[in-house]
Amino acid sequence: MLKVLAKLTSVARILAPYAQGRYTAFTQLVMKYISCIIIILIFYSCGSAQGIHDQSSTLDTLVVRNNYGRQAEKWLQKLEKPKYAIDELKSGTVTTKYLNYNFSTLLTPHSKFLGYIGPNYDRFRVFFTSVTKSKKDPGIYYVTGISVVKNNKQDFTGNIVIKQVREYKKLHYGVDDIYKSEGIQAEGLLLGEYLFKENSKQNDAGILKGIVTLYWYLDRYGIPHYDDISQYSDSYFNNQYVGRWIDQKTSQNQACNWGEYRIPFSGNLDIGAGYFSPDPKYYSRGWEDFKYLNEIKD
Repeated sequence: MLKVLAKLTSVARILAPYAQGRYTAFTQLVMKYISCIIIILIFYSCGSAQGIHDQSSTLDTLVVRNNYGRQAEKWLQKLEKPKYAIDELKSGTVTTKYLNYNFSTLLTPHSKFLGYIGPNYDRFRVFFTSVTKSKKDPGIYYVTGISVVKNNKQDFTGNIVIKQVREYKKLHYGVDDIYKSEGIQAEGLLLGEYLFKENSKQNDAGILKGIVTLYWYLDRYGIPHYDDISQYSDSYFNNQYVGRWIDQKTSQNQACNWGEYRIPFSGNLDIGAGYFSPDPKYYSRGWEDFKYLNEIKD
């Protein structure tokens, strides 16, 4: 783009002296066309300068079903049209406003991830060993971690690319409005696309890809925080991952979701009211430890 603009500018400079001579009319016409082309290219380049981080104000335009599955589409629709008015988002994105903030500590889980893979809800354990913001691109975060399914342990590396940052229309103040006097400036969500690749040298290695939703708020000093304001609510969750696990050899794929406190689209796996609690019929799928936790709570 820049090279084309430079060449067109050079041509315009060469033609400039001829605008006063024998070919004045023709030269001026050519220069007008060149000027129009330059203006259009500058406008286009400015519009695309935002890159992939702020493409649309509509969440559901970011995901194609073939990439992340039907669940991802439903998740985005749920975010755009929430069940409760308190969760409604402002129209338009504020991505560029927040790109320079560092969300690495917020993307780092504040509790153990809960996750499943496949139609039988086999337990999917995932641990992040590092989350680092790119020094070159403010919209990219590099992630390393470990995934475990049954006896299969995998190392993985990859990244999260910020696609949108949105703000709520109304602030959440928690139970009995305990945060109302805390001077919260803004609250919202960060939506990103993740791509984590497991070590191909290991058995049954795959690729994890999908969308991640992080909930955040800004305190009175403009510092971003992990949004735990509604932590004591029965439906509270954060750092929600909705996507697919794809076998690197066969390309076969299956749903693989995880998150903090709750799991997206966990169906009849989660029967807990006030907290996540797997149905006993899934204990043999890797959820045995919850049997003993529930016995202790009872």
